[in-house]
Parts: sequence; structure tokens; C-alpha cells
Amino acid sequence: MSKIIVNQIESSDGTTDVLNSLSAVNVAGAGMGKILNIISNSSQDTTSFSADSWVTWDSDLNITITPQSVDSKFLLSYSTLTGNSSQRVFIRLVREVSSSDTVIGVGASSSNRVSCHSGNYMGGGADFFNCAGQFLDDPDTTSAITYKLQAYSNSGTGYLGRTPEDADSDASPRGITTFTVMEIGS
Repeated sequence: MSKIIVNQIESSDGTTDVLNSLSAVNVAGAGMGKILNIISNSSQDTTSFSADSWVTWDSDLNITITPQSVDSKFLLSYSTLTGNSSQRVFIRLVREVSSSDTVIGVGASSSNRVSCHSGNYMGGGADFFNCAGQFLDDPDTTSAITYKLQAYSNSGTGYLGRTPEDADSDASPRGITTFTVMEIGS
């Protein structure tokens, strides 16, 4: 490992001892890469939704946060139990700023393909799977942001937090949905 040891660093005009000026500031603790805020919501609610339309479920899961800096980044993490009687369920992330929604963290759209963040395929039965994901968002704003989770079913009814049949048996689990946003200083 290399080391530089000096007694003094002066500005080009000789008027400022730069080294002592820097020592007054904790440069390593200036907020870079540090978690500045964490908000986490969860829901044990179950819901169903119709095919062919993106829906925001359980507004109690939405997370509103005001960035501490325009350079802040936000790490979004989610997990939910999804189900469908025979087809697919997709999840995407949405950032709302000043009443304007922007879909974030999704694959490229192409023709009829669904642009999403995660999804699953139910192969012809009352299937269920956990959908989970993370995305690092760089919103470049100091305005309040509301992050939302949205779901889509390409056919039939989609379910969140439960299996399609939701039978009263130990073969039909119900799962918690969690959504966490961490603000990271840049």
C-alpha cells in the first residue's frame, strides 16, 4: 500500500493551508454512499385484479419520500406472493413526481411483449410464486417522490398475497407483501 505524508498543502496563491481546511471537514463522512433514509411498508392484504390492465395495489404500500439532495439515489426492494389460475403475473415499479407517473426499472418494450421488472408463469394449474426485485433509481430531483408497485395479468384473474384458489387448507399459503425504499447519498 502506498502512503503520502505531508505537513502542509497550500493553495496556489499561498493564502490557504488546504490540508488544515480539509481536516476541519470529515470528507469520508460527507454523505457519499451512506444510507440517509429508509422507509418500509408491508401488507398482509390479499387482492385480485382483472387481466390486461396495470393496477396499483394497496396504496398503503406506496412510499412517499423527499430527497435530501438532487444527487440522492434510491434503492427499491419488493417481495410479494403472486398467483394466477393459468397464466402470467408481471410486476413493475412506478415513480410519481408532481402528479406525473414514470415507469422505471423495466425491460425494453417490443411489439406486444410486456415491459416489466419481474414476473412469473403459472403452468396450467392454481399456481403461485414469489415475485421479488430490486432497482436503483436516480430521480435527479428534490421534489417529493411517491414510489408504487403495479401488477398486470395477461389472462384471467391475477392474485397478490394469496393463491388463486385460496382454499382453507395448509396447501394454500398467504404471503406478506413488502416494499422498501432506501435513500443513498451520492
